[in-house]
Amino acid sequence: MSRIYSFVNIIQNTADYPLYEGYKRSLPHYDFRAFGAQCPDGVVNGVKALAKKMREARYIWHVKPGGDGFGHVIHNAFAVGRPVITRKSHYAGCLAESLMVDQETVIDLDAHNIRENLELIEHYSKEENWRKMSENVYNKFKAVVDYDKEELVIRQFLEKLI
Repeated sequence: MSRIYSFVNIIQNTADYPLYEGYKRSLPHYDFRAFGAQCPDGVVNGVKALAKKMREARYIWHVKPGGDGFGHVIHNAFAVGRPVITRKSHYAGCLAESLMVDQETVIDLDAHNIRENLELIEHYSKEENWRKMSENVYNKFKAVVDYDKEELVIRQFLEKLI
């Protein structure tokens, strides 16, 4: 059974929780789980535990309006090579937006209707398609995210303050 995991805290209080539940009902052969503070499947503590739990999933469901636009869940999902089901519009103009390419690294729920999205989830769940998309996700992360470079920029900034 394919797994779709969410790591949005208190997912049941988000505006898009009915959307999550609708997809869960429409894809009964998928194992949907929601992890995080006050979530039905409990909390995942620590970076290693989060990475391990993410690797169990075929997709990461990350529909979270009003976030900060960085998206530690998005970045962690990309770091472990897991495609994300999201609304790219929630990240428009924000840091994580550069990672998101519909049908290459994410399934953008805003870009298609529900029927099409269900078909895309099924299509990219096929082993060969999923492996390619997962590879795209990881490669996009490596191309976009450079923490060593960021550390250098921050260090230079801090040195100017002294």
